[in-house]
Amino acid sequence: MKYLFYILLIPFYLFSVCSTAQTKLSVKETGEISYQAKNAISELEQLLNFVTFSDNAPNELADVIEKSYTPNARNQIFYDKTVVIEDDTDPDFHLNKTKDLPVDKYIHTLDIYYSKSIDPSIIFSNIRVSDVKKKDYYYVKLVFDCEFKGQNTKKSSPYKLQTRQATIRAEKNGNRWKAFIYGITFYDPKKPFDTKENNVIVTSGEDQPIVLGNKEASDNQIAVKEAVDKVALARAEEEKKAKEAAYNDAIRIANTAMENNDYQTALDAYHKAIEYNSFAPLPRLQIQKIERDFKNRLETLIQTAELYQKSRSYDDALTYYRKALEAQPEASARIQPQISLLTNRISEIVPIRTKIETGHIAEAINDCDELIRQKNKQKIIKDYPDLYLLRAQCYVRSSQRNAYTKALDDFSEAIQLDPLYLDAYLTRATYYENRKELDKAVIDYDYITTRIFPNEAKYYLKKARLKEQLGLTKQAVADYDKAIQLAPNNPLYHLQKGLLEYRNHDLEAARRSYTQALNLNVTYTEAYYQRGIAFADQQKIDEAAADFRKAQKLGGADSLTVRFLRAKSNEYHNIGATALRNRDTKKSDNMFTLALALDPNNNSVWISRGDSYYEKKDYKKALEYYNTATLANSRNSEGYYKKGLALMQLKQNKEALANFNTALQYNNTYLDVYKSIGDVLLAMNQITQATANYQRLIEVLLPVYQNQQKKMQVDASLKQNLAELYAEVAKCQNQLQAYANAVQSADQSLTYDPLYAEAYYQRGIAYQALKQYTNAAEALSRAVRQKPNYLPYQYTYGMSALKAEKYNDAIVAFTQVLALDNEQTIKDTRYLRGVSFYHQNKIEEALQDFILYAVKNPNEVNPKFYTYYGLAHLHKKQTNAAAKHLQKAYSLNKIDGFVLLGMACLASEQNKPQEAIQWLKKAFQSRKLEYSALRKEEDLLRSVRSGSTYSEYVKLKKMYFPNS
Repeated sequence: MKYLFYILLIPFYLFSVCSTAQTKLSVKETGEISYQAKNAISELEQLLNFVTFSDNAPNELADVIEKSYTPNARNQIFYDKTVVIEDDTDPDFHLNKTKDLPVDKYIHTLDIYYSKSIDPSIIFSNIRVSDVKKKDYYYVKLVFDCEFKGQNTKKSSPYKLQTRQATIRAEKNGNRWKAFIYGITFYDPKKPFDTKENNVIVTSGEDQPIVLGNKEASDNQIAVKEAVDKVALARAEEEKKAKEAAYNDAIRIANTAMENNDYQTALDAYHKAIEYNSFAPLPRLQIQKIERDFKNRLETLIQTAELYQKSRSYDDALTYYRKALEAQPEASARIQPQISLLTNRISEIVPIRTKIETGHIAEAINDCDELIRQKNKQKIIKDYPDLYLLRAQCYVRSSQRNAYTKALDDFSEAIQLDPLYLDAYLTRATYYENRKELDKAVIDYDYITTRIFPNEAKYYLKKARLKEQLGLTKQAVADYDKAIQLAPNNPLYHLQKGLLEYRNHDLEAARRSYTQALNLNVTYTEAYYQRGIAFADQQKIDEAAADFRKAQKLGGADSLTVRFLRAKSNEYHNIGATALRNRDTKKSDNMFTLALALDPNNNSVWISRGDSYYEKKDYKKALEYYNTATLANSRNSEGYYKKGLALMQLKQNKEALANFNTALQYNNTYLDVYKSIGDVLLAMNQITQATANYQRLIEVLLPVYQNQQKKMQVDASLKQNLAELYAEVAKCQNQLQAYANAVQSADQSLTYDPLYAEAYYQRGIAYQALKQYTNAAEALSRAVRQKPNYLPYQYTYGMSALKAEKYNDAIVAFTQVLALDNEQTIKDTRYLRGVSFYHQNKIEEALQDFILYAVKNPNEVNPKFYTYYGLAHLHKKQTNAAAKHLQKAYSLNKIDGFVLLGMACLASEQNKPQEAIQWLKKAFQSRKLEYSALRKEEDLLRSVRSGSTYSEYVKLKKMYFPNS
C-alpha cells in the first residue's frame, strides 16, 4: 500500500506506447522488475570480485561459478549456461573489437587471465535501466559502466572504463519476480537502450492505465518513470537492509559459536550467511577453516580425554570421550571401552560423593575405608588414589580429633600413588587456603603449573591471586603475565592484572591492562568501571565519566560489583561534598560528575550538585538538579525541600510553598521544612501566618526540649532550632511593628543560644524602631561580633551607631560594609560614613566620602546629602562649592529644617547675617530641626552670633528650643 499511495499522488494520464504486443503491468510490478534487474547486475559485480579474490579454494570457486548459471541454484545469476557475453577480459577489446563467449568460458577466462587481490577490483557504476518490455518474455535493458582496476596477466596494456549493456530477463513465480542476465554486450550509443519499443502498459494497480488528463505524453512518461523508480528504490533499500541485517546476525552467531568452540552451530550460521551474501569471502573462508580443523578435532578430543583421565578428572575425561564419539561415531571401537571403564569407576565414587555432599561424613569415611581395604586386598590400590582423596575430603569436613592431620595424610597418600593427580593438589591447595596457610597453597599450585598443567592459564591466575594476598607482588605479576601469555584473548586475565596494578598504585599500567581487556571484549562492564576509576585517580574526569556511562549503559554487573560501585559513588560524593564546603567548586563538580556516572540514581549526589549551583547563586541550574533528584525518587523529601529553597530565591514563592508541603508529606518531622514554610510565608507577606507557623513549631519542640532537660540529655541541635525559631518570630513581629514583643522573642532566642547573631540583629532592629538607639547599637554590635562579614548586620549596626551618636563605631561598621559590598548593593554606605566622619569633625575624610559618593551617584535626590556636602565645604572655607550643593538641597526640599539650617550657614559665611536670620526663622518654623544639628553648626553662624542679629538669634532659640 505504501507504493500505491505514492502512485496515487501522480495524476492519471494516458500512457502512449507502441501498438505491438503490449501487456499491462502495475507500477508495483514494473518497479519490482527494475529492482530485480539492478540486483542481478549487483550480484554479477560480486561474483566477478569473488572469482578474482586471491584466497579462494579451487573446489569452492568451481562450485560458485557453476551455480551462477545453473537453473534453480541458490546463487543463480545467469538465465542458463547458453548465455553469451561479449568478452571484455582482454584490455584491447572494445565495442568494435570483441568476441562472444558462453558464460562459463567468460568466467573461466577472467579467473585465469585477471590478477587476483584481497580487495574488490571490479567496479560497476552509473547503472541505468530501461522501461519494462515484452516480446516472448518480460525483459529490461540495463546499461552500466565497468572498471577493471586489476591487470591482465597476459598483456601489459591497462584496462579502460567500458560501458556495457545487459539484457535482463524477468520471470514470475507465483507472486514473486526474479531477474536473470540473458546476455551482455558492449553498449552502442547509436542504438539507445531506452526506446519505447515493446514497452508494457503501466497501470495504477487496478488494471487501469495511468492517465494524466491533457498533459503531454512526455510528461506522462516522466511521471510513470518516477513512480517506477520510487518503487524500485524502496525495494532496493528494503531488501538491502534486510539482507545486511540477516547476514550480520548470522556472522555474529557464527563468531560467538566459534568462541565457544561450538563448531556445528558456527558452520550452520556461516552457511546461512552465504544465503544472504553469496559472494562474501569471510563465511566461505571460515567454513574451510572449520572443516580443516574438524579433521584434527577427533585426536584433540581423545588426547584431552586421556589427559583428564590421567589426572583422575573422570567426569571431564568421560565428557571428552563422548564428544569424540559424537564427532566420529565410526571410532566407537577405540573410544567405547574407555567410556565403559570410566562409567564403572564413577559408579563406585558417586555414592561416596553424594554422602559427603549431604553431610553423611561418617558413612562416607566408612565406605572409603571398605573400598581401600578391598583394593589393597586385590593389590590394585595404586589405581585408586581417588579413594584417599575422597577420604581426605571427608576429614576436611569432619569434626573428629586429628581430622586435620588425617586429611593431610590422605592427600599425601593420594599424591604418592599418582604424582600427577590434579584434583588432589587442587583440593589440598583449597584446604590450605581456607585455613589461611596461603604459602602452602602456593606450593601446590607451583607443582600444578610446573609438572601437571604448565600450559593451563587458569592455574597461574589462581596462583597469582594467592601470591598477591601474601604480598608477593612481583611474583603475582609474573604469574598474571604467564596466564595472559597462555590465554591472550581472555579479558578476565587482563582485568585481574589491572586490579593488582591498581592496588599497587601503578595507575598507568592498570589502565593499559583494562584497555586490553576491553579490546578483547567491548561489552566488558567491569573493565569499563575499573578503567574509569583509574582515570578518575589520574584526574582524567571526562574519560572516567565516559567509561562509567558506558558501563551503566551495558549493565549486567553482579550484585557484589553493584554494591562496590554504589560505595564508590558515595565515596566520590563525600569527597565532592567536602570540596564544596571548602568552596573548591571545580573539584566538587568533578567528583559529583563521577559519582553520578557510577550511580545515576544516587539522589544525594543530585542534591549536592544542586547545592553547588545554589552556592554559586545559579538557582535555576540548582533547581534542575533538585528536580532530577525528585524524579529519580518521587518520595525524596530533601529534594522537594531544596527545590523549595531554590524557588524562593527565584521569587516563585507559591511553587516553593507547594514543594515544602510535598516534602512534609514524605517526612513530617523535617524541621527545616517547617521553618522554611514560615520563611516563604514571610516572603509572601503573609506575616501573621508565618508567625503562627513558627509558633506552632515551637509548641511542638518545647515539650521535647523540656523532657530532655529533665533527663539532662539536651540535644544541641534542638536548642539551636528553638533559638532560630524564636528569632524568626522576632523578625515577623518587627515587620508587624510589634517591637516590644520582638524584643521579648529575641531575648527568648538568646536563652537557647546566647551567641545567636540573628537574635541580636532582630533585637537591635526592634530597639531602633523604639528609638532606644543605645540599646539598638549594643544589640547590633553583638550580632556583628558573631558574623562580622554579614553585610546586613554591619550596615544596620552602622545606622544604629550613627543614630546613637557612636560615630567611631559607625565609621568602623560602614568601612566594613564597603569592604564587603563595594557599593554594589547598598549605595548610601559611603554617604553615611561621610556623615559619621562629619560628626567627628573629620571634615577632610567626610568630604572625600561625599565627593566619591557624588561621582558614583550623579542623579542623587537626597537633600540631606547635599546639605552635609555643602556644610563640609563651608567648614573648609570653600564657599562657592558649598553654595552649589546647599542650593541643590534647597531645590529638592524647601521645608526641611536641616536644609534650611544649611542655607542659614551659607548666608552667615557669606557675611549676610540678616539673610541668615531669615533662613533660621524658616528652619525653626519647620519644626523639623533638631537642636543637636543647630548646636553642631553654630561655628558657621558666627556672623549671626557676633553682630546686631545676636539678640534676635537668642530669642529664636529660646522660643523654639526653650530647654537649650
